[in-house]
Amino acid sequence: MIGPAEELIDDQHPAVYQSFTYAEYYEEFWNRGLATECCLDMFKSLKA
Repeated sequence: MIGPAEELIDDQHPAVYQSFTYAEYYEEFWNRGLATECCLDMFKSLKA
């Protein structure tokens, strides 16, 4: 699981990205092909 360190997240410092697996990232990376938008943007937290 790839994600922020729990001890660094609180109400004043919310997570910017949601946690995800390498498999989820890899699949999203290849599904996007050579699109100019970063595939990491797909994992941005809704709270950010």
